[in-house]
Amino acid sequence: MYQLPEAIKNEYDKLEVLANRQFSVLFTGVHQKTYKTHCIKVSLDPETTANLNREYEFLKEHAHPLFPNVHGLNPLDQNKALQVREYVPGQTLEQFAGKLPEQEILSIATQIARGLAAIHHLGYCYGDISANNFIYNDTKITFIDFEFVAKRHDEAVNTRGTPSFMAPELFYGNGPTIQSDLYALGALLFYLITGKPPFKGETYQELIEAHLLETLPNPAKVKNNCSEELGFLILRLLNKEPAERFLEANDFIKAINQNFETHFELEPKPESLQAQEKIRAFSNFSLVSDTIKKLEQKKNRPHQESSLLAGLYLKTNQIDKLKTILTTLEANEAKLYEANIYNTLGQYNESISLLTDLKEKNVNQQKVILLTATANYHLGKIELAQKELDTAIQKAKNEKNDESLSLWSNHLGNFLLFGRQIAQAINHFEKAYQAAGRAGVVQLEALSLMNLANAHLVKNNWVEALKCYEKAKRIFDLCGNQLEQTRVALNLAGLYRFLGHLDKSRALIEEAQKFILNFPNRHLELYACLLESDLEKKIKNHTRALLLLKKAEELLEENFTSSEMGDLLISQIELSLDTEDSDQILELIKKTNDFLEKQKDPLVQKRLAILEKQNELSKKSETFEISSLVANLKEITNLGDIEFALDNIVRASRLCEKNKKYEDYEILIEYLNDLLKFCDKKLPADYREHFFFFYRQRPQIDTHKHSQSFLLNRILETTREVMSELNINMLVKKILHFMMEVTHTDRGFVILGEEEARISYTHKMDSQRLVTLDNPDMISWTLTNKVLQDRKPLITIDALGDERFVNTHSVHKLKLRSIVILPFIFRGQVMGAVYLDSTLKSQQLSRDNLPYLEALADQIGIAIHNAKVFQKTTDKLDQVQKTLVRQERELRFKYSYQNFIGLSPNTLKIFSLLDKIIDTSVPVLIEGESGTGKEMIAKIIHYNSKRKDKHLVSVNCSAIPENLLESELFGHVRGSFTGATENKVGLFEHADGGTLFLDEIGDMPLAMQVKLLRAIQEGEIRAIGSNKTKKIDVRLISATNKNLKEEIKKGGSFREDLYYRLNVANILIPPLRDRKEDMPLLIDNFLKKFASENEGVKIKITPETLNILANHNWPGNVRELENTIYTLCLLAENGTITPEIISKKREFITQPHVEKNIPTLDAKNEFLREAIDQRDLSLAEAKQEFEKEQILRILKKYGGQVTKTAEHLQMQRTHLSRLLKRYHIQKK
Repeated sequence: MYQLPEAIKNEYDKLEVLANRQFSVLFTGVHQKTYKTHCIKVSLDPETTANLNREYEFLKEHAHPLFPNVHGLNPLDQNKALQVREYVPGQTLEQFAGKLPEQEILSIATQIARGLAAIHHLGYCYGDISANNFIYNDTKITFIDFEFVAKRHDEAVNTRGTPSFMAPELFYGNGPTIQSDLYALGALLFYLITGKPPFKGETYQELIEAHLLETLPNPAKVKNNCSEELGFLILRLLNKEPAERFLEANDFIKAINQNFETHFELEPKPESLQAQEKIRAFSNFSLVSDTIKKLEQKKNRPHQESSLLAGLYLKTNQIDKLKTILTTLEANEAKLYEANIYNTLGQYNESISLLTDLKEKNVNQQKVILLTATANYHLGKIELAQKELDTAIQKAKNEKNDESLSLWSNHLGNFLLFGRQIAQAINHFEKAYQAAGRAGVVQLEALSLMNLANAHLVKNNWVEALKCYEKAKRIFDLCGNQLEQTRVALNLAGLYRFLGHLDKSRALIEEAQKFILNFPNRHLELYACLLESDLEKKIKNHTRALLLLKKAEELLEENFTSSEMGDLLISQIELSLDTEDSDQILELIKKTNDFLEKQKDPLVQKRLAILEKQNELSKKSETFEISSLVANLKEITNLGDIEFALDNIVRASRLCEKNKKYEDYEILIEYLNDLLKFCDKKLPADYREHFFFFYRQRPQIDTHKHSQSFLLNRILETTREVMSELNINMLVKKILHFMMEVTHTDRGFVILGEEEARISYTHKMDSQRLVTLDNPDMISWTLTNKVLQDRKPLITIDALGDERFVNTHSVHKLKLRSIVILPFIFRGQVMGAVYLDSTLKSQQLSRDNLPYLEALADQIGIAIHNAKVFQKTTDKLDQVQKTLVRQERELRFKYSYQNFIGLSPNTLKIFSLLDKIIDTSVPVLIEGESGTGKEMIAKIIHYNSKRKDKHLVSVNCSAIPENLLESELFGHVRGSFTGATENKVGLFEHADGGTLFLDEIGDMPLAMQVKLLRAIQEGEIRAIGSNKTKKIDVRLISATNKNLKEEIKKGGSFREDLYYRLNVANILIPPLRDRKEDMPLLIDNFLKKFASENEGVKIKITPETLNILANHNWPGNVRELENTIYTLCLLAENGTITPEIISKKREFITQPHVEKNIPTLDAKNEFLREAIDQRDLSLAEAKQEFEKEQILRILKKYGGQVTKTAEHLQMQRTHLSRLLKRYHIQKK
């Protein structure tokens, strides 16, 4: 037993051994002076001593409510050390494993996650999460062991921690990460719930394989002390792939709060952390590929590692690589992998030969049975395959092995589904789901749901299919299994598309494509391509559909399954029929027949037969028989492929209509109507409207539907719909859908007019799209104009036989039979009309129904008026929004770095300083003369900082009277002073979250400086007259043209304490005369600016002129230079600024800064006389030059003293001050 040093013994009472470990001993004792209990930790070897030092340094620097306080670290002899820290009462979590209720587990989980988040935010990982490293006392968790804390992503750190809880990526030398800590947290929570560690292994290598390959059950099913939802979240923490775990510990807390409606506190974190860690998480791994890479690099792999590598090759479908290492495996194991390879390559007879031998040797029977059944099924020995799986299922039942039972039932269900034994397949999938639930194997549970959904889909049980898909997706989502979540999302996208909810379908496809972009998967990418192509075909976007099918074809070039190639070929033929590409159709039909000779696929065969019949129909072939097409459509419907049947009935009916095969058309419409009646019974209630959007305008409607009572009900429904619709295009769609349904016409057009008999634009109903009518001869404008002029409706069921239209050319030219034209009238104004016609007689048209349709037309007139008003308002708002966005973009560009012109050393120093301070929130003081660009620097800081989306509020402290400045800055409440008639928000509050720019801060009154100082110190403000304070978050930028240090020394005009608060970062902008290297760039910039503002007028400047400008003193700095350049541009002759032009600017005549060459008075007078003689200078300008010269001369004589200069010149001091300001003369 280790003995403590005498000094420690003398300092503590009641010393007791708390724990005696191999390389360390823990004591507790009561300090004699403070009477506090301390924990004394002694390290006994060099490595533990190094860890103890690391732990002490970390805890000393980083205090946290969940971490113990440390009091000291003393080195001892022989590489030992002694650490004293706060004693934390309670028990380790080890004592509570398997004994806690869910609410306590949630509290523990979120506390540990919060502590981990704090460690991660500091750039570290905890490194050793196990039940013995946390003390639990009265609902509070305390971290007690920090010996393995290490920098994140540090691969130099040796693998360490508790192996049963360690993330698998750490076993192969990867550095610790946020995700590795979260994996260990998941393992700890699994242990706390179940009382069992998640992974076991008799050897270290077996434990590694368990981490890498074993699938865990939901802990809720292992022990009934937590909900499935918590189990799902824990399984997400334990995901094999780091990128599929939570991105950071706070996200785990958020997920708990969201799923359990709790309010556990998050750990505050830097804003940039999550995005950075996400990049690291996604770039560092796939774990499987990372492990494969490290195993491949080993030269002399032990047998167990070769076996692991073979399993990973098979999992990632790297068949060629798997073949190369078969010789390194044990003989029977190699045979099993070889059989897997044969099955993958479709060489089923070779596979059966190997599997028969392995079955006799009783080698890995579960895999052997599965591979044998699969091979027999593909060899056509379906009964034998089913019998083998039935035997396996019975064995699993006898052994009460629910996991195996679920696995076998899923496989048998799939065989039955492929064989179209749907009811039996559904039965087996349901049993698989139930067994997986009992076993708690979440992945199998979700997989069973997905298979069950597929079977329900074929059975046309769409409500059940939706429920199963959505539940499976939620399980995969909660568990973080993005691969399977993507797979089920794509299946669900296909169902949404069929049900007509294209927005939902597209959103899921886009979600899947994002995953595939980060984790390439050829099969999923191909599936996504085919799904999106079908979606684009649905909305007639043929160009996009074609591009997607070409991409799918490229993906299928090297390797494919029969279903994938079959789906692609059928989609290509459909698209060619839609685009009337006859040559391509023939080529594709031949290619599909060749494919079917090699791969028997009954569904593809039935689909091809339907498409071949449509090709005959499109070519007006004499061999075409409608009965044969309908028979094929019924067969495909019985196979559960209703969407294909519906789409092809619609396509074929259009071909019949085009080819004037009206009897065939009626037969197809009758079958379509029957199918839609069947669908109506099966559809989920929320999807009916979306579904019938695509098919409703075509079906024959039963006669009873057109009774007056039915018509009135439909009119009421339609009135409610159109009166609530404010989108003009959607309104047109709804009008056409209803009108074409009740009149059974073929074509529908809505004409919208702004004035009586004046057409503004016209729409027609083409499938589900609205397009502008480009051919005016497509409708009878004679009849349309008559209706618009007379404001009376028109209806006929046989226009060709109607005496009213004998002389109407358009009726006979278009061979129109049924025509309906209804005007839309609102407040006496014709808003437009609906035009409907057909080349067939409509049995649904009746003059008895005309009054009801007229009443609806009146309501439509109101709706159109409302929609137009709304559209105009929306357009105005959109324009304002676009203007604001454009102005904001221009503002940010205007105040980007590049617009502070200059490359001189002084300017580059400013840029360097800006780089350092821009992303901070420290106060900035900008000093410089007037016109140097102080406000521009302030705006550059704001618009390039993280506060750029909030307000930048500017105030000139010298421009606001002292008695109003407080109200401007802090606001006031109503009645707080005379004239305060309403509450006012101050500039501080207006700038909350953003930046407040205090210009001319040196002119702020002293009384106001005190109040400003308090606001800065406290971070809060109080409005005048209010007794409430308000916290504010404002970055202060101040500017002055005074030397505040000098003002402070003079005593009294500026507070020293305020100066130091404002001057945390100081930017001194030099005057233009001190950065003359920048002048060519500045002048060039101003010339370009002048050109852009004045229709591209380009002005040049000569080098001689540039020298004159460079030698000027520029007391007004950059502002003066800009104004001067603009003036010179106006005076420029032939587009060039010359020295002769510059002489007309009087301020360049004296060049007062060149002290040695100031002209004498006589010389000056002579110069002025010559300028007047040459008319370069007016008398008034000459007087000003003379006045300016004399003021400069006398001011210089008195050393810049204004009072003495004024006395000498015999004028008032105030008058002289105004002249100094006018002529930009500095007192110094």
